[in-house]
Amino acid sequence: PGGGISYLVCRRALEPGRRESADPDERAAGRILYQALAEPARAIFENAGYDPSEIMAKLMTRDDPCGFDVVSGQMTDMKQIADSAPMQKMALRNAVSTAGMALTLDVLVHHKTPEIARQPG
Repeated sequence: PGGGISYLVCRRALEPGRRESADPDERAAGRILYQALAEPARAIFENAGYDPSEIMAKLMTRDDPCGFDVVSGQMTDMKQIADSAPMQKMALRNAVSTAGMALTLDVLVHHKTPEIARQPG
């Protein structure tokens, strides 16, 4: 399902390992990934003017691929809004890779205005 719901569903699979790992770095990484998987849906709900916490609490109690339609303001079957699985996998792999690189580098340069957004001259 689309609309960030598939990432929310993936969070359930992280629950056991996130708490049971003996390695503190692994637990920390699990917490970070767990939170990051909620951010796409949270951003969609917030940008549409809804309280993300309230909607996500309702969604996490359901077992079906139900999501929240921000246009109608209703829970709906998100199978009709399909995000490409290969694109989601690639986005998640890139995010994890970038986070890993940021954690292992001594210095990370963050431009206030990214190069893509800068106007020439």
